[in-house]
Amino acid sequence: MYASRWRALPEAVARALRPTPEPALGTAAEWVLARESGGWAVRPGGALDGAPTYFTADIPADDQNAAFDWAREITPTADQKAIHYMGPPPR
Repeated sequence: MYASRWRALPEAVARALRPTPEPALGTAAEWVLARESGGWAVRPGGALDGAPTYFTADIPADDQNAAFDWAREITPTADQKAIHYMGPPPR
């Protein structure tokens, strides 16, 4: 009984001292694309307030496909990345 506890102790200490990797800034897997202020804005999924992480006015407001292509190119690569459109449907 005591031998199994002694064997588990070094593993528990190693697990507690092992550094946990912090997620890098801007590696969110979910992004929100929205039309704002005459252009397109991209934010991480949970951050809907404040300045957008990425913004461009170079893409016309009615070209949603080009906006999605731009958002896919500028957002960091992740194993699974989702870009959601938030706003009215294109006319």
